[in-house]
Parts: sequence; C-alpha cells; structure tokens
Amino acid sequence: MEFLLKGLKVKVDFILRKEKRGWSIKFKSPDTFLFYSNRIWRDDEIILEMSKHYRFIKRCLNQEEKIYSNSIHLFGKEYELIKEYSDIRRMVLFGDKVYLYTDTEDKNINQQIANQFYYENLSYFVNNHIEKAKQDMGIKFPITIQYKQVKTYYGECLPKRRIVIFQLALAKYDEISILSVIYHELCHFYYQNHQSSFYKRLEEVFPSYREIQARLRRTKYNDAY
Repeated sequence: MEFLLKGLKVKVDFILRKEKRGWSIKFKSPDTFLFYSNRIWRDDEIILEMSKHYRFIKRCLNQEEKIYSNSIHLFGKEYELIKEYSDIRRMVLFGDKVYLYTDTEDKNINQQIANQFYYENLSYFVNNHIEKAKQDMGIKFPITIQYKQVKTYYGECLPKRRIVIFQLALAKYDEISILSVIYHELCHFYYQNHQSSFYKRLEEVFPSYREIQARLRRTKYNDAY
C-alpha cells in the first residue's frame, strides 16, 4: 500500500511472520518499507504506527544517513550493526550481522539494550569457564559474579565478599583476552596487590598472561555501543 506522511510518499509491504514476536519495520532501498508482524494489521493501523516514526522514514527516503553505518565487536569479531524499528527492544546476533531492534533514537536507551546483549553473551561465556578457572587457581569456595558498565577496569575482585565484577564491554574482546581477565581477578583472592608473587602465581596456570594482557591494553574499539 501507499500513503502520504507529511508530504512524503510512503510505500509499505506487509509481511506476516507468525513465528516473530511483536512487529518491526525495515527499509528496503530505494523507497519501500517492510512491516513485519505476527498478526494481521489493518491499513489504518499500519499508517498510524508508521506515523509515529516520521523522522526515521524521512531519513530513509531522503538518504540523510544510512540505516546502518556502524559496527560493534563481540568476542573479537566485528559485526555490521543494523537498526530496525520495533516495539520489542533487543539486540541479537544473526549470521554476520547484529540487529538492534528499538523504537527510539535515545542513545542512552539503546545503550541499555546493547548492555543487555553484552551481558547475555559475556555471562554465558564466563559461566562456561569459571569453574575450570577456579579449579586451576585452587579456589574451592563459591564466588558471586557481577557485571557492570564501567570504563576504568576490565574486572574487579572483592576477596572478603567473594565477589568478582566484570566490565560488560569485555564481551567485545576475543575469548583468550576474557580468560586472562578471569584468571587475573581470581588470583586476587590470594594477593590483593600486583606484587611479583601475584604474577608468579598467575603465570603458573596461565603462562601467556603477560603477552595477552599487553595486547588487550593496546586494543581499542570505537563501536556504536
């Protein structure tokens, strides 16, 4: 169908996908929008919903900016970031692309969506490796793992409280770099400071630690989120 929105001619193809949750809008160059939903919508309902996203539609049709021109990293690999308007806020990895589903241009809200994406992936990785790391370090007591959005450190250990905190953005780096941070923080249960005995103990179980940490400190990402 076609309709006018503040002087813009908008073409919309409705696509029913019963397996899809909610709805989403995707721009198909050069002038068509794809409206996906798990239920049938009347034309007036689609027009009403599309009207709420005038700025997005105008940018697409006028090509003031690309729908996606950014990328993000996950486990050391760079992925093209594609933004699609949807009433379900989430970020997902599909193939060689990461999709940001959002209904807002608010940078802070979209960062929160990205943080949830990083949390899901980083926590899954940590949960799969923490027990072996504890065994390698000789740690037999239970510990609590937490995650935060911070820029000043990759990880933090609170020995008395038996808590280890990881930076959410650590999910951007390759797996061996993440492992080096895990072992580093676990070593703080034995040594509070970075004295020579700290590194000696750490390198006994993680021989390539210094090399990997040096590479980690040199690696900087300028991601969208």
